Amino acid sequence: MIYKEELINDLKVKSVQMIELTFKAVKNSIKSLKKVDIEKVNDDEIDKLYVDVEEQALKILLKERTYSKDLRIVTGILKLVDDIERIGDHAEDLAWCSSKLTLVEKHVEINSLNELCDEVLSKIDLTLESYLNEDSELANKNIELDDNVDDLYLKVLDELEIIKDKESNYNLIIYSTLIAKYLERIADHLVNINEWIIYIKNGYYKGRTII
Repeated sequence: MIYKEELINDLKVKSVQMIELTFKAVKNSIKSLKKVDIEKVNDDEIDKLYVDVEEQALKILLKERTYSKDLRIVTGILKLVDDIERIGDHAEDLAWCSSKLTLVEKHVEINSLNELCDEVLSKIDLTLESYLNEDSELANKNIELDDNVDDLYLKVLDELEIIKDKESNYNLIIYSTLIAKYLERIADHLVNINEWIIYIKNGYYKGRTII
């Protein structure tokens, strides 16, 4: 019994390490959007933690008798890290887009894109908080806030439409559009993560009782 609890605690620790490393990568990539230096995203380390978490979860499921809450924790984390891994990929995508922009282009003010960056950063912090505290109410709030991200994404496209007539802005428009899309996808994965947080806490997934 103690051994199983140790395995589950170790699984939690590894999942937190993966989340913190991935969220840090996203934050660094977003900072790079305004800087000449590009922050390196260590996606290999994120992928390694992803494999470690998967192996640990499967070991518990195959070798230990898991019921009720323990089963929710293990299966929830196993699903949740899929979205974390994809966020790590998008952090790398953001860094790549940033490398394609000149410093002059980085300082062109696209207000809605700045707001979108801030909104995603806020959702990242709230998601980490809800996971660490197993706070299903905060997780629900995070899911509801996703409409803000969708609205801002459309505003970015509208704002870029206004400046597209200037030939010198073609490069800026292309990569700003990609940046906005990657941010919107990160937010979608954050929604999924919060849904799994609710499942781990209460056994509900998308309004249905699973375990």
